[in-house]
Amino acid sequence: MRRSSPRTPAPDSSWPRPWSGHYGLQHDPVSRSFAPPSRRCESAAVISSSQAEAQAPSKDKLVVVLGALTALGPLSIDAYLPGLPEIERQLGAAPGAGAVTLSTYFLGLAGAQLVWVTLADRLGRRPPLITGLLFYAVGSVLCGAATSLPMLAGARLLQGIGGAASMVITRTLVRDLWSGAEIARVMSLIMLVMGVAPVLAPPLGGLLLELASWRAVFVLLTFAGVALAVIAHRSIPETRPSHAPEGFGVVLKALFSDWRFVAFTFATGASQAGMFSYISGSPDVLMQQLGATPLVYSACFALNAAGLIAMSQWNRVLLKRATPLRIGSVAITALLVTSVALVLVAKFAPSLFAIEALLFVFISLQGLVFANLVALALDKHARRAGLASATMGSLQFGVSAAASALVARLANGTPMPMTGMMLLGAALAFVMLLFGRRAPA
Repeated sequence: MRRSSPRTPAPDSSWPRPWSGHYGLQHDPVSRSFAPPSRRCESAAVISSSQAEAQAPSKDKLVVVLGALTALGPLSIDAYLPGLPEIERQLGAAPGAGAVTLSTYFLGLAGAQLVWVTLADRLGRRPPLITGLLFYAVGSVLCGAATSLPMLAGARLLQGIGGAASMVITRTLVRDLWSGAEIARVMSLIMLVMGVAPVLAPPLGGLLLELASWRAVFVLLTFAGVALAVIAHRSIPETRPSHAPEGFGVVLKALFSDWRFVAFTFATGASQAGMFSYISGSPDVLMQQLGATPLVYSACFALNAAGLIAMSQWNRVLLKRATPLRIGSVAITALLVTSVALVLVAKFAPSLFAIEALLFVFISLQGLVFANLVALALDKHARRAGLASATMGSLQFGVSAAASALVARLANGTPMPMTGMMLLGAALAFVMLLFGRRAPA
């Protein structure tokens, strides 16, 4: 056969460019999917490895995009927290009642993940991701237009439903492309990018509150949703496996037959519930009860988020010397000790400095818990990565929604509802960790 001179294909900005050389995967520009070398499409063979590398988006770029998609969740929570007391006053709600808007947002995140990931398994990862981001943008518009607390809570529910797509499909993409301890390392990198949101969001929200009103925060979130939809369309590859997805009932049976998945999922969920108890209760505790100004509150929140980022990056170093199970075990034990100290201080000697110092430790430790326990829970479920991630997310945010609602319901003008829920979450995480350690690998 006569060999023609090689030609570089004309670039097409609407398709992801070929990506090869990372973990033995190559992106096929015809099928728009990733496959191991044994399943590469013949149409990709004409592109040399060096040409593919030159044209391919780097792994770092993809991780940054995945981190930005994941950051939409904390941005949606943290940006409006400094304005929560003002929202309560303007909408005629009692102090602390605004936490219900966090609960409905978590409820949307919990309830919609299984729907989005089912669509992702049937239609591919990209279409549901982009659709969910547009749902999120519509919910943000309705939040900005709300005239009562129930209206705002309902709009936050829609916002959470849309935001669930970016959260669960991002996890699915990670599990599609990485495995084993690499998941923990990649999740740590994603948390580094995602961590910018909780550091910058409260000061940004406080600034918008000073310059305009709390409604301006939701204008910002609307633009964020639309911008991420455009970025996802241009940057996210299609990674849906070629094999037919398993039935929902089959997947659930497999997941809940794996005691490690059950134990580490609930351990992560309980730990996360403690963190979201802090998020929902801290505006009332730090500003209303302990006298912090919105600026001081924003600084405290940003400091705690910076601690979480630092620990998540230290986790990457620790993984070179220890297993995810060992790191997660030490972190959850420290989380329990810290939460006990937090309850004692809140009960007998509440002060802004002491409570903030312990909150900093508690939130920072989450950076060692999340990435490692997620990796342990999902490691045996590569073929069902989407539904496994969605089931994990639904359980985690369902528990978080309940914890946030209880903090709002039990609000009594003291820090005890918040700190008590944080202790309960840490204790449950510790118990589930013990079950997970004893489960067969």
